[in-house]
Amino acid sequence: MLIVPKSPFKLPDHRMPMTTPLHDRPVWVQRLLFAVLPAILVCGMATWTIVGDAGVLARSDLEHRLTEANQSLADLERDNQNLLWTLRSIDGDRRAMEREVVRELHLAPKGATVYQFSGEPLSPDEP
Repeated sequence: MLIVPKSPFKLPDHRMPMTTPLHDRPVWVQRLLFAVLPAILVCGMATWTIVGDAGVLARSDLEHRLTEANQSLADLERDNQNLLWTLRSIDGDRRAMEREVVRELHLAPKGATVYQFSGEPLSPDEP
């Protein structure tokens, strides 16, 4: 036969529950706990996921800005290559340099006549 000594700690009475059972609470409390609060949490998380600082809309905006920046960079690199090619072509070639001055600055040597056709835009300082 096994003898168990009495515990110095008082054990809770099994006839009286420690917490009130959920079914004893009013119906509005049950609905609040099981329907409204989870719905609020889910809606809050969904809103944060979509419009938050790191949300879907912010990511889409960043991707759009990155695409624009990459396009702008490609355009600048292409323009830079064109300018370098033009610079190399006029380096040491006086006639090429005169053509570029006429084309870009609309200046001509003394006594020369420059014709401007209707398809070409006028420079801002010309009437």
